[in-house]
Amino acid sequence: MLAVLLAACGDGPVEEARPSPAPTAPLAPTLEPMPAGTVAAAADGWQVYRNDAVGFAVEYPPEWRLGYEGAYRYDRSGLIPAVGLTTHPIEHPLALPPDGVWVWVVRYNRLEQALSPAEAATRGYRGLADLFEDLYAAAGGPGEVQTEQTTVAGQRAVRLRAGWPPPAGDEIYLFTVSYLVLHGDALYVIEAVAQTPEAYEGHRDAVDRVVERFRFLGD
Repeated sequence: MLAVLLAACGDGPVEEARPSPAPTAPLAPTLEPMPAGTVAAAADGWQVYRNDAVGFAVEYPPEWRLGYEGAYRYDRSGLIPAVGLTTHPIEHPLALPPDGVWVWVVRYNRLEQALSPAEAATRGYRGLADLFEDLYAAAGGPGEVQTEQTTVAGQRAVRLRAGWPPPAGDEIYLFTVSYLVLHGDALYVIEAVAQTPEAYEGHRDAVDRVVERFRFLGD
């Protein structure tokens, strides 16, 4: 995600692109785990994942499953909560079959969780709002990441589309379509991950509907 953000912002070096990180253990035992959400059936048969503590609800097709719930990553500033929805019985997008798709919903609470302090200082960012406004203003411009302005849950958002060639080793190619939306002091990212653009297109209608049905809680 870091490489996508930097490439979309433009101006300045872009770190080597890497796949979405595997869930990691906390750096300290005092860090609180992500509060569990609930899953219920919607009126039309879709499933509804709701987590009031994290502040969002998202719906997904009945044949999909909740693949992951917990920390996208821990760092010294705390937990980055995340939920992973998937078409297959897997626990991480690196295990996706060629025809599958994985959708992350991640909430960044602080700028240092999204960018390194050095990169944030170089770009003059003081918070997540500065990062989002830069991305939103740059959307639609030239760059290795395709970006456009859109809306999510009735709020301004940025859509990013990128494909990363496989790095050295056996890691798979990852194609991602991400939606970034600022809500309060947090930056929410909805990121669809597939091995190829064709695999993503095979699930595009469902992914689009997942994004359309995403909503914030507690407003």
